[in-house]
Amino acid sequence: MNKLTLVAACALLAMVACKQSDQKTEPVPSLSNQPTVEVKLNLKGDIITGETPMGRKAALSTQNKTVRDSVIYAVAVRQDHRLLAMGLFNRIVDSIPLKVPTTGTISVSAVAFKKSSGNGLYYSFDSTGNQNFPYPFYAALRNRMDTLVSPYSSPDSLNYLSVFADSSSPAYTINEYSELETHYGRVTFSGSSTPSALTIQLKRVVFGVKYVVDNFTAGRIKIEYSNNRLAPRYLTPGSPSNQYTYTADELKNRDSVYNAPILTVKWEKPDGSNITIGSRPLSFKRNILTTVRISLPAPGSNGSTWLRPILTEISWMWYEDVNL
Repeated sequence: MNKLTLVAACALLAMVACKQSDQKTEPVPSLSNQPTVEVKLNLKGDIITGETPMGRKAALSTQNKTVRDSVIYAVAVRQDHRLLAMGLFNRIVDSIPLKVPTTGTISVSAVAFKKSSGNGLYYSFDSTGNQNFPYPFYAALRNRMDTLVSPYSSPDSLNYLSVFADSSSPAYTINEYSELETHYGRVTFSGSSTPSALTIQLKRVVFGVKYVVDNFTAGRIKIEYSNNRLAPRYLTPGSPSNQYTYTADELKNRDSVYNAPILTVKWEKPDGSNITIGSRPLSFKRNILTTVRISLPAPGSNGSTWLRPILTEISWMWYEDVNL
């Protein structure tokens, strides 16, 4: 009798396991229990959208490079401030089809991320080969809208984004202002008067920093910001580029960052000694490049060091130089 009971129990467990496995099958995204209409979403403004091909069957190294170099789009649909659907894309040909409720207050937001001077928005792979993006998305790159959204998703949050630490490893960094090129837009309307097509004008929400070091022939320069608000950085003689782009959430609604971060610059001399060149707050502004000019003593001289910010203008944004 015990043997029969054991056999029956095993059979029951197998049936339950199969049923749970079936339940994990991803359902077709839909907005249930309320009427909806289909809307075509077009993205315009500061960024030019287009198709970014990404092959699932490519070698992993090629796939990694392609996704990191892609423009990643995050689109969200809300009803009365409640997130109903979200999608991550790196392929957009003409428009994005959305299902939108016909009641309540509807808002549709879109964010576009480019790696720019950094190493790209961080993601990891799951067992099926999907690229999973952590906070603020908690979602996989599927090139479609999905109603199965995490309760922790807040795709409009643009501070403390995870970015790859370098161009080849899976390590990542998190700072208040991430090294990304980001464009944001949002529209709000009544569900009872939903248009057949929506256009979101994407606005650039970044600031830039450029470092220029005079008489820099040896050692390295360490760049630090208060409370690690921007990732620390080392400059070396002959660096190919010292210009960097950062995203700030508050630039969605204002033209400068809150509470100017404090910059500290140090010179690590070839003999191992350290000199603090200077420290000062920098009030970064939207679409403004702040050039930080640093002067080291000329070789063989006993000249002083100095640091000052300058305001200038450059091609991809308005310029602002700061000499320190």
